Formats: sequence, C-alpha cells, structure tokens
Amino acid sequence: MNRFIPILILTSTITTLVCGCSVTIGTRGGYPHPRPANDDVTLSEIDAVSRLSFESGKLSAYQDIASRPHLSADAQMYLVERSLDELSFESSKQSVVMTLINNPCFLAEGKGAIIDNLDAFSFESSKQSILRALSKRGPVPSGLAEVPVETETTVEVEVGYGETL
Repeated sequence: MNRFIPILILTSTITTLVCGCSVTIGTRGGYPHPRPANDDVTLSEIDAVSRLSFESGKLSAYQDIASRPHLSADAQMYLVERSLDELSFESSKQSVVMTLINNPCFLAEGKGAIIDNLDAFSFESSKQSILRALSKRGPVPSGLAEVPVETETTVEVEVGYGETL
C-alpha cells in the first residue's frame, strides 16, 4: 500500500495545479496493549512458582504466566531463566518456552532470553524444535518500543469550489 503514496502525491500535485483542488492524507495508529507500569508482582509470582515442590505444579503455573497477555519484557526474560533453571524435565521446559513463543505479546527480549539459554536443553531435537518455532514466529517487537498494529489511512480530495469527493 505504501508504494501508492508517491503516485497519489504526484497525481494530487498535478491535479492541484490544473484544477485547483487539494488532497489531505491522515493516518491514525493504535497500539497492541498498554505497557505494564510495574510488574514486580509478576516477578514475585515467578519466584513463588519456583519454590513449589512438584514439577507438575511448576509446569502448570509457568505455562499460565507464559500465556498471559501484556507480559512485560522483564517478566518474559525472568520467566525463561527461572523456568529453565527450576524445571527438571526437558518436555516441561520445552512446553513453557513454546507457550511463551505462541503468546501474541511475545517480545524480542523473551526471544533473546530463549536463545541465550538454549543450552539448558539437553536434546538436540528440543533445541531444533524451539529454533524452528522462533523462526516460524518471525520478527517480534521489542518491549522498549511501541509498535502500531492497526493503521487507518484516510484521503480527502477537494475539487473546484469546495466540493468534496
């Protein structure tokens, strides 16, 4: 769609010179979610999960956190590090990481933490599966930058003596 903007500008300039009309282009964008002001509670929750005794309880709680919308960059990084340190079974570790990768709010900082801690996985097949999932997911935004997700472009053309098309 962006390739049409120069054509539109050129056409509007020529039309303005010939017919005396003007073109107005406006863009309005939105953001996917509000950034958490303070995620100390989430970080404390991750610590509390780490103190649970049984693997199944830890796995369930880590997955619940990993699937949570609006999970901050710090929380994603901390979740990756703590879950990979605290979970014993390869399948449990992989499950938490895959849940985070599939979270719509997955951020570049979480991706970096997964890549940095890939050696926490013993099996080559687990590493390859995670790398494939990251590759399939593609580029993800940084938690430090606000990323527009929806953009609306409007074009208003005035022709002649105030007639709007």
